[in-house]
Amino acid sequence: MSYKNIFLSLLSGLLLILCFPQFNLSFLAWIALVPLLLALYSLSSTSSKDLLGKSFILGLLTGVVFYGGLLYWVISIRRVSPLGIPAWLLLSVFQALYLALFSLITSFFYSLSSFPASAERRSADRPSREDRQTLPSLSAGNAQAGKGQAAEMPSFAQVFFPAFLWVVIEYYRGRGFWGFPWGSLCYSQYLNIPLIQISEWTGMEGVSFLIVLVNSVVSYQLLVIGRKERQRSPHRRPTEEARSYLPLGVIALLLIVSFAYGILIKSNPLPSPKIKVAVIQGNTPRDLAWSANYRDYTLDVYQRLSLKAKKKNPQMIIWPESVIAWGDLRDFYLLYRLRKLAREVKTHLLLGCFDSNERKEDFNAAVVFSPQGEILGKYYKMHLVPFGEVVPFKGFFKLINYNPWEGWKDLTPGQEYSVIKTNLGNLGFNICYETTFPYISRQTVRRGAQLIIGLVTDSWYRKVTTYQHTSMFPFRAVENRRYLIRAADTGVSCIIDPYGRIIKKTPPFVEKILTGYVDLRERKTLYTKYGDWFIFLSLLGIIFYLTSITCSLIKRGKIPPLDSI
Repeated sequence: MSYKNIFLSLLSGLLLILCFPQFNLSFLAWIALVPLLLALYSLSSTSSKDLLGKSFILGLLTGVVFYGGLLYWVISIRRVSPLGIPAWLLLSVFQALYLALFSLITSFFYSLSSFPASAERRSADRPSREDRQTLPSLSAGNAQAGKGQAAEMPSFAQVFFPAFLWVVIEYYRGRGFWGFPWGSLCYSQYLNIPLIQISEWTGMEGVSFLIVLVNSVVSYQLLVIGRKERQRSPHRRPTEEARSYLPLGVIALLLIVSFAYGILIKSNPLPSPKIKVAVIQGNTPRDLAWSANYRDYTLDVYQRLSLKAKKKNPQMIIWPESVIAWGDLRDFYLLYRLRKLAREVKTHLLLGCFDSNERKEDFNAAVVFSPQGEILGKYYKMHLVPFGEVVPFKGFFKLINYNPWEGWKDLTPGQEYSVIKTNLGNLGFNICYETTFPYISRQTVRRGAQLIIGLVTDSWYRKVTTYQHTSMFPFRAVENRRYLIRAADTGVSCIIDPYGRIIKKTPPFVEKILTGYVDLRERKTLYTKYGDWFIFLSLLGIIFYLTSITCSLIKRGKIPPLDSI
């Protein structure tokens, strides 16, 4: 493996880090994968045995640099910190495996699609061994093109295939118990308001698709330019010249349509929101929330701020996730104080806390109190945080006689996408980590939620983490065309409109009351109704391209037909 390819893969990893908060150099996302793709192109003429190993390593290097730089804050999480550096390394490598898989399959696809385009081409005079090494395979025609002949350009497949593959892998990276969509490429564009409007049709993966598609076509055009410099033919037809720019033109058209749609949608003013809300950001130390010795401290802070917010006449007062960690709703003293406060502020009180049932199962809950102090409904968090709310591999930690979660009781995941009905409207909740998963907001809105409320605890983390986490919220708003409220214990707390614009926010790590207006919305988007259809389309694209290449190879005798085996 050449040092050049290693450098290119490391460069891609570094560029990817810079796309995300706090750097926010989001424009780099459009070229961040170009170095890696160029390195993978250069492997397309390598023997299949070396190809798979080398491409896997290049992708792994890119992934380790990217996720290692993006997720360095894992080291400082309180419940992980005893294992800080190992946990950070393991998570970074695990996430990097997805990028390694992308590189392996993409490189293998490039090598398959670099076979001759026709039997006549195969029978033509072939360049010498030295020439083939000098002219790396760029397309279906140039790996074994005859002397004096212009090599064919890469097909549309070589431009579109990496984008289809990326979104499928990115989608499955965020699914299941171990799903972790942090660092999905689309989140780098959360401030690119016109672009992210397509999320109401395709979900967030449509944005990732466009980003990778641009990276792919830039790589392709660089290779075309380099090839022209090496192979100048007086017999080259104008149609061949024009065809080399066709992928660029098609993708430019896709971008123009996407941005034009976003600008057009964004130009439609939203009706003036009528519901006034107050978000309480108490900025209380997380350790005190868990301490029985300070059982009243956090509650007193949020009560004081809520009474202060009452003077602004909000119709909802919203607290963050589990601000009172020492008790649950079966605790008579806690329930008494919350009901009394709801009656004092004379408005709906929404908050996160723990709850339990008769089977002694514990839940991370969101609860809504009426102005009369009655509980209108509860939502139990469905997607729990591994090693944070539920601890896998307990037997292993017991075996090594080291368990930083000693005494910690696993929470139980909720089973319903509960929508809480109030006289103001239907409220849907995401609790902290759940906001990274599009399907939870979508299912809540499908069941009638007119407003999405995200209750968050970010006091576990560094400041950069809360910015990274906040960058995911605009997508949940656009995907479902709902107002979204983010209530975080240490910030950033914010209100996001259905276009994904952060219309009001607080700075992190300050005590603050955020007031603003939201509205209730009824319309369901295509994404809300039909979900991840774009992933299914991408899978069909992958299958189509692989089938086309396989059939082409069979015709050329590179793979024997099934009836001859």
